[in-house]
Amino acid sequence: QKHPSVESVQGFGAQTIGTLYAEEELDETTKGLATQCLRHISNCIVAAPENRILQQHGCFAMYSIMEALGAEAHLLPNKAVVAASRAAVAALASVAEIPDKDHSTGSWDAMYVRKESMRCLGGCLQARPLVCTMLLR
Repeated sequence: QKHPSVESVQGFGAQTIGTLYAEEELDETTKGLATQCLRHISNCIVAAPENRILQQHGCFAMYSIMEALGAEAHLLPNKAVVAASRAAVAALASVAEIPDKDHSTGSWDAMYVRKESMRCLGGCLQARPLVCTMLLR
């Protein structure tokens, strides 16, 4: 949040948050920050549609947050889950025209964005099935 316009810092921040939620035992403070993390990461993804690394790590982080919360993910505010869903959809849309066929860096980056975006959408659907289903229509 201190470096909102520095995309490289945001990408590493999202990667760190994703790893924290994916690999660590969560205490109550970390669980309590989940909503803020989802909002900040989703804002970063939407603000930088050309930054594939930020999109990839951001979607991974948002999925990791919801996965780590498990049964408590339903306690996340609707707005945070909708923001995460919209960010994942925006990330998918930004790579829609990039083919997976060639072996260029852009193609690999797009493939990873697709993978993590779909995982994120799966986490959102698990946390808020009705809200996200309506959003995706």
